[in-house]
Amino acid sequence: MALATCAFLSLFALDAWTPGKPLSQTAAEVAVHLVPSAILLLIILLAWRQPWIGAVGFVALAAAYAVMVRFRLDWLLVVSGPLLTAGLLFLWSWRQSRRVAAR
Repeated sequence: MALATCAFLSLFALDAWTPGKPLSQTAAEVAVHLVPSAILLLIILLAWRQPWIGAVGFVALAAAYAVMVRFRLDWLLVVSGPLLTAGLLFLWSWRQSRRVAAR
């Protein structure tokens, strides 16, 4: 789910491609659009062995995005919804691994 969310957010970089725009400007805009995906990939890498990092990171990003867009419901469903879902799945995974370890 986290990787799918990252891939989905990467699609927004295609918005930077417009005909007639200089390549240097296009490259800079694509890079700016890919920064959120790079942050998500970093969180995923850190959460690979420590799922609580993914839970905290994804839920925090979902909340930060909600505040940033002033709680616009349509934007929240499209961007914060998958982030929150991935964060909750990381939380569930972390809790399950703690239960197994406690046995």
